[in-house]
Amino acid sequence: MASTLGPLTTRFQQVLEDFQKTLKQDEVDDFSFATLDDLKQLVCDIQRDQAASRRMKNLNRLAFFLEAMEQYDKIIQIFLNASNFVAFIWGPIKFLLQIASTYAEAFNSLLDAYQDIGENIPLLLQYEQTFRDKPALQPVLGLIYTDIMEFHRSAMKYFRGSGE
Repeated sequence: MASTLGPLTTRFQQVLEDFQKTLKQDEVDDFSFATLDDLKQLVCDIQRDQAASRRMKNLNRLAFFLEAMEQYDKIIQIFLNASNFVAFIWGPIKFLLQIASTYAEAFNSLLDAYQDIGENIPLLLQYEQTFRDKPALQPVLGLIYTDIMEFHRSAMKYFRGSGE
């Protein structure tokens, strides 16, 4: 199994480095320390602000995605022994929600996208033993990471309003 961990870690590292090249330095710094708890707090803050202004959106659409990513985080911790990779999932979500929450249509589109993604990513903790028993399946974890990072790259580009 040890021989498969090197290439898997390398794959994640390459995807992360490619993603970081599209970020500003302050974003890299912020995202490096992002946590699920930070994200959950932001969602609560957005819900509170929207309730106060009577423009509530169904933030429960994030639930499937957050559950899938929380389980993904646990699997990554097991197989890569690293949390920095998933911090770069939590950070962009926070960034995107903060920006989009002020634009009703964009916010709805973003929530819909996260809902669609969440409904299509399996809850991976149930497959932990399968990943252990069949190391050839571990690259699937890297493919999921690649797709999530590509989505965030594209969404950040859109919400920045630039052609970067």
